[in-house]
Amino acid sequence: MKNLFIYTIAAVLFSTIISAQKIDINKIPELGPTNIIKLSKPKSFRLENGLTVMVVENNKLPRVTINLSLQRPLRNDGNIKGVTEIVAEQLNNGSADLGKDEFNSRIDFLGAKLQFHSGGAVAICLSKYFPEVLTLMGNALINPKFSSENLKISKQKKIDKLFSNEKNASFIVGRVSNAMLYGKNTARGQFVSVESISNIQIEDINNIYKMHFVPNDAYLTIVGDVKFENIKPLIEKLFIGWKKSIATKEHLEPAHNVAKTEISLIDIPSATQSLIAINNLHTLKMNDPRYFPAILCNHILGGENGRLFMNLREKNGYTYGAYSNLIVDKNYSEFLASASVRNEVTDKAIIEFMKELNAIVDIKPEELEDAKIKLKGDFIRSLEKPEKIATFALEEKVEDLPTSFYTNYLKSIDDVTLNDVKNIAKTIIFPNNSRIIIAGKASEISDGLKKLGYSVKKCDAEGNVID
Repeated sequence: MKNLFIYTIAAVLFSTIISAQKIDINKIPELGPTNIIKLSKPKSFRLENGLTVMVVENNKLPRVTINLSLQRPLRNDGNIKGVTEIVAEQLNNGSADLGKDEFNSRIDFLGAKLQFHSGGAVAICLSKYFPEVLTLMGNALINPKFSSENLKISKQKKIDKLFSNEKNASFIVGRVSNAMLYGKNTARGQFVSVESISNIQIEDINNIYKMHFVPNDAYLTIVGDVKFENIKPLIEKLFIGWKKSIATKEHLEPAHNVAKTEISLIDIPSATQSLIAINNLHTLKMNDPRYFPAILCNHILGGENGRLFMNLREKNGYTYGAYSNLIVDKNYSEFLASASVRNEVTDKAIIEFMKELNAIVDIKPEELEDAKIKLKGDFIRSLEKPEKIATFALEEKVEDLPTSFYTNYLKSIDDVTLNDVKNIAKTIIFPNNSRIIIAGKASEISDGLKKLGYSVKKCDAEGNVID
């Protein structure tokens, strides 16, 4: 009875307080001051062969993530395109003193994951098995065993995958877009083919390994339940024998936007939808002061519930989703807007796309404020992962960013003005100088496309003009 009396009094008091405050439940609470982000820096050291090691200690879970990033310049592989990916696959076959089956069995026994790729390698394991997993990674990387038999298997797998993607619209559009933007015989525009894979020989594997999988300007990041003082001697022991190569300077071939927007149509007779990709090149880099206005502009246009989404999906019902992406790094600077739409509305969807691309130079204050809230929230949530600290540190080095770039990330977003966003839109989005790549059923969509006023060229799945 006594407890019931206490609960009743408490309820009355709470009700009185709420009534006195007269809270308007329909009013959005005012934002408080922007948080100050204090990011810890990884502990690091560099070996004489060029390998930089960065360590982030985090003992919340008994787990370790190892990431090797090879920062080699892009290169044109000529008539053996795809060779770098094949070399990476070969490294997953063990080492000179540990065969493929035994190597993979050991990884499985430790409950770990280890995967080499063209940009390096990644491994995840329990902290108590970290030294052994790192040893397996280092041994496979530094003492590989390449064989003609394994190469034959890898080549056939790659060819089978190419055949399986013959009618994959996303794969085809991605390949043709790169070829159109940069030229198919360039470092950025090259793509693999059955012929280029068939040309690869064991000598090519050895040559590319010596050129690409080297410690020159490579980064090894280790995040998790480890101690820095224990890692340094282990790394020195495992990787000091990794020989650097003679540095070769690679120059990326120049690329330009088209003088006038044009459409490239790839016929997929069985398609029930059209995949539309609108691309253009720009010159923005992450260390440019205009970077933050640019990512806000892109979010307003093609982010979650952005203008493209609200127009093509919510208003017109042409698609499940329409988005844009701003690619900004040292090798690629592109803008891309895309959506998959029903065949019968392909031409109408392009009209709406271009309408929004032209209108993005006019931003409303409330749109900018909403975008700031969203991007700041995404950034703060990303800090929950300790791997982000290492990622940020790596990006600061690779992209030539100031060391305060991520510390001041929230403030940099807050400082962006309406004019900043309006001005940057004109330098990253070019509605009149874009390539519109469409993969769809030509017999149903080509007539509508020709009425749009753009030059329409039919292409095959490798970007060759056929009409």
